[in-house]
Amino acid sequence: MIDFDNAAPGTRLHDLGYAVFLWLNLGTDGPDAAEQTRRIEIFCDAYGTARGTGIINAIETVVAANIQRLRADERLTDVEWWQAQLDWIEQHRQLLATG
Repeated sequence: MIDFDNAAPGTRLHDLGYAVFLWLNLGTDGPDAAEQTRRIEIFCDAYGTARGTGIINAIETVVAANIQRLRADERLTDVEWWQAQLDWIEQHRQLLATG
């Protein structure tokens, strides 16, 4: 599946981070942090990659890049939502990375 709305050059890890963020319903709109952590672990295991700070860094990077893109497009209402997601991920970073 390709999300052409945000298609851009990037690393495989960033693509994986974006997939994890979107498909697992991470952030303020998702279930509690423990459930989001469980989902990340299952996704990473199924994909064959390690859960940890690398994937969380990738998630933060792609969310931050989306915020920059939205700011450039002056879509400030959307920026607020994405910023809240980034803040939530940063607040729960340790749990999301290590369980």
